[in-house]
Amino acid sequence: MTYREMGLCNIAFSLTQLGRGAEGKDVYIKVLEKYPENGAAIAALKMMQSV
Repeated sequence: MTYREMGLCNIAFSLTQLGRGAEGKDVYIKVLEKYPENGAAIAALKMMQSV
């Protein structure tokens, strides 16, 4: 995982923790557009869909 990839995931996670889930989801989707094998983004989006 690159630092950029990790940073984007951290931004997405932080947004969800701040109650800005829609924005966090958008960032996770952008992560997957650039890094389609990112397990953290895949897991986070699956968790967000299950809630």
